[in-house]
Amino acid sequence: MSRISLPHAPHVFLGALLSASCVAFIDVANLTMGSRLLWGAGELPVLIATTVIINFALAIGMNILVGRGHARPFWVGVAFLGALYGAEWWFRAAPPHLPHAGLRGEWLPFLFGLSLGFVWLRALKWVWIRRLSGMVFLGGMLCFAFAQPKAVSPKVQPASKAPNLLLVSLDTFRADHVGAYGNETVQTPYLDALADAGVLFERAFAPIAVTGPSHAAMLTGTGPWRSGMLLNGMTVPDQWPSMASVLRAAGYKTGAFVSAFVLDGALGFDRGFKVYDSRFSAMRGFELTGPGRLLAGLYRRHDPHAVLERKGTETVDQALAWLESLEGIEGIEGLGAPPFFAWVHLFDAHGPYTPDPPWDQAYYTGDPSHPSHSSMAEIGGVAPYLEQSLVGIRDVAWVKAQYAGEISTVDAQLGRLLSHLERKGLADNTVVMVVGDHGESFGENGVWFNHGGDLDGSSLAVPMVLRWPGALKAGTRVAETVSVVDVAPTLMALLGQAFQAADGRDVGASFGGGEFTSAPVTSVCYDREMNLKARATGQIQKPTYLLGRMWTDGGFIEIGTHPDRGAVRRGQVDDGVSGSLSALLRALNQDGVQAVDARSESTMERLKALGYLE
Repeated sequence: MSRISLPHAPHVFLGALLSASCVAFIDVANLTMGSRLLWGAGELPVLIATTVIINFALAIGMNILVGRGHARPFWVGVAFLGALYGAEWWFRAAPPHLPHAGLRGEWLPFLFGLSLGFVWLRALKWVWIRRLSGMVFLGGMLCFAFAQPKAVSPKVQPASKAPNLLLVSLDTFRADHVGAYGNETVQTPYLDALADAGVLFERAFAPIAVTGPSHAAMLTGTGPWRSGMLLNGMTVPDQWPSMASVLRAAGYKTGAFVSAFVLDGALGFDRGFKVYDSRFSAMRGFELTGPGRLLAGLYRRHDPHAVLERKGTETVDQALAWLESLEGIEGIEGLGAPPFFAWVHLFDAHGPYTPDPPWDQAYYTGDPSHPSHSSMAEIGGVAPYLEQSLVGIRDVAWVKAQYAGEISTVDAQLGRLLSHLERKGLADNTVVMVVGDHGESFGENGVWFNHGGDLDGSSLAVPMVLRWPGALKAGTRVAETVSVVDVAPTLMALLGQAFQAADGRDVGASFGGGEFTSAPVTSVCYDREMNLKARATGQIQKPTYLLGRMWTDGGFIEIGTHPDRGAVRRGQVDDGVSGSLSALLRALNQDGVQAVDARSESTMERLKALGYLE
């Protein structure tokens, strides 16, 4: 039976509504001041209204549970909501290896909030305690909202006449599925046209077949063997400068639009970007509010696939909206609009493979579940995130066709970006780089529909295409071996910006007519096969054994740190390469394993859904 008497009901409802509104406005104000999301018209009012409604439900529930007719519903609501969201913010940052992680991550904030609410209620009869504690709560929340450290904008230098930069990263994108790389079946007209109009790198390899670490290498020129980023969920070390930071300081407008949680801005990928759009929920920014964080934790318990990725159409929509918003921005002393650096990440080709029409039926005819098919029977080790999409499928060719459809789907989104540049007259003064972060294996080396745990060329050979009309010769082909880690120093050199890369190098001489000396390209990863075997027997408790490969123009050498791995050599490789690779793996093994524990609990829960945890 409710403890709120009927005559006091309006008073209680009003007090709860006021407390809900107060906390919601502070919450959203904190979000908008610190956020790098691109807000659309009407989105903030909807976000505030939704937050108020959820806060009101929690506040009125607390009043019904512990309140009395003479209680102060406003302060009861403020106490409970402040304790609840504060506890969630505090406890969610705990390291993943501590015990009772599930309780701490999702239920303890509720228990903490309830307990503090009860304690507060008992103190309400003393007016001075009520007033003092009320001021402390509201003052503390205001300080948290408006006084917490924000990103410091760098000193901007005029750069109105500099070229624009569009970097498009293609997730899980095999080079051999692109027409410009010799594929005559899969349709990639926009990427092919880009290659015809610019430079195509015929032998480009990822430093690692894992999304986060590969993108960190792409943006900073620092390889995972140096940064220690060997798995997703690790934070980009801030000692390595990023392209965005340097270009923003040079006066560029910087915006990033990513399609998967593994590139969440909180992991350091947003460094240097004025706008960092990583919207994975139906309402922009809701997952960053107090109610959103609580609900996200509960959703991940029951549906681990929630708010993990978005379709490329949505990502490109946001990127185009941002590019449109730059029109009319005044430059320095009438020089025109300042240049932009836009990074667009397209995740569609990553499993599960669900291409957009008409590409979902473009490369396969018939019924893949017909009893006459049996090619799927011998396939094992499928990643967990793919299992549901493959239920009842009996033909491997259908799975490969769906992946091919995703390649064409991504190419169509690339076409939308390139068409915008043409339509707005920006193409001639925009450097465009399109590069894959890693590939995908379809049976190579015994790996099916997966990546990240070995160094086969299927998961590491990626497309890399560069265009700048008038500055780079159309139809240029670079046969020398290059790496994704070379992207940042090469692009920055083209833009005339000084940039210190720890591992990558400017490969501009390979297509600019200068003298270019080829060098070995490194790729590393955790040895998934050996790590899983050692774990099964209790020899290790965390990823330990590594694989390293150095690619050269004539072949490669691969070394594993597990005693049973040894070395594999293919083609012509200088003997000194083996010694260099061995030294690199020894140095990496000392620090790389320890970095795995730095990932937060919430990050770990989301990554489990994508099968990224060893």
